[in-house]
Amino acid sequence: MTVSPLDAKLYISDYMSRTILRVKTMGAVRDLKQNYEVIAGTGEQCTPGDVMKCGDDGPAVRAKLYRPKGRVSDANI
Repeated sequence: MTVSPLDAKLYISDYMSRTILRVKTMGAVRDLKQNYEVIAGTGEQCTPGDVMKCGDDGPAVRAKLYRPKGRVSDANI
């Protein structure tokens, strides 16, 4: 998890679902499932040598990821 210094949003690397999430608001919410959005990753696993290159040169939300972890800047997003 990290908080971006640019937009003050909380970002979460979810390595089990192979996605990176952005929390919409840190305030009170009624439905947690509607308080985040996927900003990177399709949920599909990227494998080394993949001919699709795991989403290189495409939108982050269409990229395949392999256990994203660390800060958002580490994922080059």
